[in-house]
Amino acid sequence: MTHAESKGASFDADLAVREAVMAHQSGDRARARELLARVLEVNPDHCDAHHNLGILFALEGAMEKSLPHFFAAWKNNPGHRQYGLSLIRALARSGRADEAVSVHRDGIARGLSWPPLDMIVGARGGGDGERPAVKSVGGPRSSRDELRSRIIAAIEAGDWSRVEPLAQSFTQDFGDAAFGWKALGIAYWKTDRSSEALPALRAAIERDPGDWNTYAALGRACFKTNLLAEAENAFRATIRLNPDAGEELAHLGNVLLTLNRDEDAEPVLKRALNCKPVPVMGLSLLAQLRERQGKLDDAIRLFRKALARDDSNAAVRANLAEGLRRSGSSKEAESLLRKGLLADPGSSLLWHVLCRIYSDQGRLDEAEAAHRENLRHNPNDLVSLGNLLFFNNYTTGTSARKCVEDAIDWGRAAQACAQNPFTAWEADRAPERLKVGLVSGDFRRHPVGFFLENFLSHASGKGIEWVAYPTIPDSDDLTARLRANMSSWRPLTGLDDRAAAQLIHEDGVHVLIDLAGHTAFNRLAMFAYRPAPIQVSWLGYFATTGLDAIDYFVADPVSLPECIEEQFVEEIWRLPETRLCFTPPDTDLPVETLPALRRGHATLGCVQNVAKLNDGVLSVWAKVLESIPSARLRIQNEALSRADGRASFRARLIEHGIDQGRVDLHGSMPREAYLKAFGEIDILLDTFPYCGGTTTCEALWMGVPTVTLAGNALISRQGAGLMSAAGLEDWICVDEDDYVQKTVEFCSSIEQLAELRASLRDHVMHSPLFDGRLFAEHFTAALWEMWRNFDRARGVG
Repeated sequence: MTHAESKGASFDADLAVREAVMAHQSGDRARARELLARVLEVNPDHCDAHHNLGILFALEGAMEKSLPHFFAAWKNNPGHRQYGLSLIRALARSGRADEAVSVHRDGIARGLSWPPLDMIVGARGGGDGERPAVKSVGGPRSSRDELRSRIIAAIEAGDWSRVEPLAQSFTQDFGDAAFGWKALGIAYWKTDRSSEALPALRAAIERDPGDWNTYAALGRACFKTNLLAEAENAFRATIRLNPDAGEELAHLGNVLLTLNRDEDAEPVLKRALNCKPVPVMGLSLLAQLRERQGKLDDAIRLFRKALARDDSNAAVRANLAEGLRRSGSSKEAESLLRKGLLADPGSSLLWHVLCRIYSDQGRLDEAEAAHRENLRHNPNDLVSLGNLLFFNNYTTGTSARKCVEDAIDWGRAAQACAQNPFTAWEADRAPERLKVGLVSGDFRRHPVGFFLENFLSHASGKGIEWVAYPTIPDSDDLTARLRANMSSWRPLTGLDDRAAAQLIHEDGVHVLIDLAGHTAFNRLAMFAYRPAPIQVSWLGYFATTGLDAIDYFVADPVSLPECIEEQFVEEIWRLPETRLCFTPPDTDLPVETLPALRRGHATLGCVQNVAKLNDGVLSVWAKVLESIPSARLRIQNEALSRADGRASFRARLIEHGIDQGRVDLHGSMPREAYLKAFGEIDILLDTFPYCGGTTTCEALWMGVPTVTLAGNALISRQGAGLMSAAGLEDWICVDEDDYVQKTVEFCSSIEQLAELRASLRDHVMHSPLFDGRLFAEHFTAALWEMWRNFDRARGVG
């Protein structure tokens, strides 16, 4: 039984064609023919099946059998360049020159960019106009040496559109020679068709296993198509044949780093740096490894060496700038990026780092302008579009309608990339247990992990089979605890979107939940293939995905009231009290007594990242401090760990009239120390429009309440949702004046604040915000109801 026929599901013709291609590549032509014939029984008009079957017959010299299949593929999709090329070549080899010319003319009329006809069929050039080309089609074929010379000339000229048809002719006429297959594979690879390059390069190696260049090309094509194990083997074969191939050593190191095998990668990369010339890629990859190891100064030194060798390398420049940003040298980083963008204004890598620098410094208007300038150069870049969507949550300058429009643009672009999405599924139609998949790069010590653990520990045995689909290999102690609650752990690392969707589809998932949205390590574009019948967005993101393939967005009545539903393309599914349930931190730290009791003044705090501290927030805080002359402000975030970050932020405080002498700045610290630092804070001040989430919950557990402002979007109402779930509705403000007034009132009621602090941990532990058992009941009930709705809609229930 093939995968295409597994589990009694309906026959998957596309999958069967892919299996046929794999069978052909492995030398099993009989199996390939059998699969393709089966596809054509089910779907007589399947173009790829006809085309591949035609190729099989042509390789065997059975042109009379190949032609009907090439004609069928071309008839059903006359705009497909490769179908036309194969048909023209087969007609020429069959002596049907006039028909070959007719197809060639037809393609030109349809707007296809053909090579000259004699180049397609490998005939001698010459003559005037089109008629001589007809004669040359039926005339004598180019000799092996002449055709080889023409291919070499085209390669040296970098004209890959000429190389491809010439190499195709060479493989058809001289199929036992490795040269044609190698040239064809490299032509495919050079024109971003790595999946097509693979069978040609494998065929070349089969015919000449001693050519290290072919192994190198195969390794690169495999890496591009995420066949990492085969890529590693190909690069190791390259190095066995040519031990001094520095570039290929670097590529092998890249494969090993991608596989998270840092210890194996390091000696390979060091060896690459001993080659002459030193490969820039090797320097850059070793620098990235040093970053992973926490050796930022060493990484920056290596990135500088790499950039000195290749000043035009945007990836190296972006990595160096990011390292400088993290080390506190943002001014130099910005200068590097601006210089690079003058030479290459379309480099999204450079724009991404520049946007981070602007956000670090609170220059949100400049950050937004940079995001949009990047998109002007890269309008269909899903990563750039997604970065803009995430950034939109920080700023008040973008209207809610514009945010939705930007998201819809992303969704359309993602859907356009997802060819042939699934329309039938292998999920059990009458399940006793729902199979629910969770897709995330954050199954670890990360806010998503902190919100998942408590819930999942109570959700097992509730008629749900949980399947994790981690998108990165990173793991820690929390990963192990989360994994213990999963029935399956199915990494998506190394799989492209189509392959990842295929894996999930074959797993028979009923409900697939995206936990990332437009945040780091997301695989949201994979959802456009619709690998599961029900697809949901929850937890890790706080706005619409923009993707029609996402059916539901999980929310609650406070964070997402009906009046803002128009900001979502998904249907809103509201849980009763809260969309979030936090996990109590795994520490025995006690709640400290109220600091104001011993200090005689209130200490207001904020532990949000600096990008959330926009000018509107600082302006309101200035009013708070003016209204409470004795109060102090304690601010802590990662940007303040760096000297340039502290200097930049102090300058902003001065701009808003805030006395620096009343403000204490602190950098990031380990979680235990970070939680202990809440003992220095009386009241937490929330940011807006991007409210706190994890920090608000952690503060509550440490006895510190948050003053929060409810806005007109989910992210600006997140604080309100959390405080409501904690039973602290009186800490929710309706506008900026209310925010100032309530903060003043709470600071003037020290005794009541001390009483609240002493009882707050016990109070919130019994609230919906920390009640994992209750949340699990609500969430699993919602999943089952989603399934029943789907069941009714398809007429089964």
